[in-house]
Amino acid sequence: MAVVINGNGAVTGLTALPDSAMAEGSVIQTVSVLKNDSFSTTSSSFVDITGFTLDITPQSTSSKILIFSTFAWGNNVNTNASCEANLVRVLGGSATNLAQPANSGATVVLSNPNSNLIFTTGRGDFIFLDSPNTTNTVTYKWQTKSDGSATTFINTRSVDNNLDQSATITAMEITN
Repeated sequence: MAVVINGNGAVTGLTALPDSAMAEGSVIQTVSVLKNDSFSTTSSSFVDITGFTLDITPQSTSSKILIFSTFAWGNNVNTNASCEANLVRVLGGSATNLAQPANSGATVVLSNPNSNLIFTTGRGDFIFLDSPNTTNTVTYKWQTKSDGSATTFINTRSVDNNLDQSATITAMEITN
């Protein structure tokens, strides 16, 4: 069917604008995951935070993936404390750590100056622009580990294990 613009400006014959006609920087698709439950670990090695994984299938190899993520954390030690977390991209069975602030390798270290962290939660808010260079499904997930002898909690305070926060990952495919 031909694309027609009639006298009053209405367009017929076009059901969607093809990606190739989109301006650079346009959002092609958005995928989001909301984690409403809690997670805890005593592992001294990084483990996946259950239910905190997102899959997106880019429509073009030149697309960028813009990731926004936030989560709350706490631990069961009554001292200045930290949480270590990795944002990981899994593509074709290969995992790559993406959260790479200056001078800290591939690990984000969140700290909370509150000396009563067992009664509060710290927040981690992240933005990352990825270039996966694929049209295969890409998985983004967060991992965390215990810092020392503490138990690390996600989305809850350790003192009462009440769920008081939620976590999100949102991925936007951006044309390039």
